[in-house]
Amino acid sequence: MACGGNSHAANHSITSPQHTPLPWRFDIKGFLVDITGVLYNSGPNGGRVIPGSIDAVSRLYSHDSTRVKFLSNESSSTRQRLLQKLMNLGFTRMFSYVYLLRVSL
Repeated sequence: MACGGNSHAANHSITSPQHTPLPWRFDIKGFLVDITGVLYNSGPNGGRVIPGSIDAVSRLYSHDSTRVKFLSNESSSTRQRLLQKLMNLGFTRMFSYVYLLRVSL
C-alpha cells in the first residue's frame, strides 16, 4: 500500500503499542489505496474482505487519517453504495476519504 522513502528512513521510526515500528512514517507524504482487489474481492453477497486489510487501514489511520485516501473505479456503484458495502464488510474508519474515479473514453 505504500510507496516512496529514502535511505535514511530506517533512522526514523515510531512504535504503536500493538504493532511493529513504522520506519517509513517521516518520508511518505500519503497513501492512495485502491479498494477493489486490495481491501476486498468482489463476489456474491457483497464480496469478501482480504485478510489483514481492515487492520492495515486501522494502522494507517491511527497515525494520520488525513494522509490516507481510498480510490475505486467501480462504475456499477455509487459512492454511498460502496461506503455501505465497506461498512458491511467491517471497515469503519475510511468514510471521509473515498473517491470514485469516472473515466470516459
